[in-house]
Amino acid sequence: MRFYFTYDATSVMRRVIIIAPSDSEDVLVYCPPVDGQDPWVEKVADLDAAEKLAAVLIKKTGQPTVLLTRDVVDWWKAGLTPAANR
Repeated sequence: MRFYFTYDATSVMRRVIIIAPSDSEDVLVYCPPVDGQDPWVEKVADLDAAEKLAAVLIKKTGQPTVLLTRDVVDWWKAGLTPAANR
């Protein structure tokens, strides 16, 4: 499932991130604003699926490596607001 966000361009995270909090079984992939698209987060089945999706995304962003966080805080959400009706 994919969730879209509107964003504040001055504070939004600009890197692809795999989010796999240590206190949860959820695995998410964050895609920053790319090619005029709003940023989004997609819930995936596992780390393998997250790595595959992230590998495709970093080709679009030019990012050399994928970031992985196991933090339980949502620091990566700075500047994001859930988009309605998507």
